[in-house]
Amino acid sequence: MSDTADAGSAWSVTSRRSEVAVSDTGSESRPDRLRCPLVQRVEFTIEPFVEGEPGRHVTVPVEAVRARGYAVDFGPFGSECVTPTAETPDVVAEILRTAFANGATHVTIDVAAADATTEMARPVVEG
Repeated sequence: MSDTADAGSAWSVTSRRSEVAVSDTGSESRPDRLRCPLVQRVEFTIEPFVEGEPGRHVTVPVEAVRARGYAVDFGPFGSECVTPTAETPDVVAEILRTAFANGATHVTIDVAAADATTEMARPVVEG
């Protein structure tokens, strides 16, 4: 990232994604303002993997996410849920905490923006 001074009292910061110009009054303009998604898809894989016999290191984190009220698609090679963006860090922390507390040796987590209009229409799975 590079800072460049303008001739006036404003300065701008240029990055690969967007340019932000801030005036001396503190107002900000972004030509390509990046928007924060309302929901995020959290995909997680917990090891060790034992085909057909998920241990507590897998089932307890899944149940912890469901206890928070979120549907979990439980699959043989990983699981996923959709959470409000503001709650994603807490959900991820809960997955990590409960997985390792129950014997996980490795946890892979991928978080991506999701479309709230289609994702939040999914039913909540009751434990």
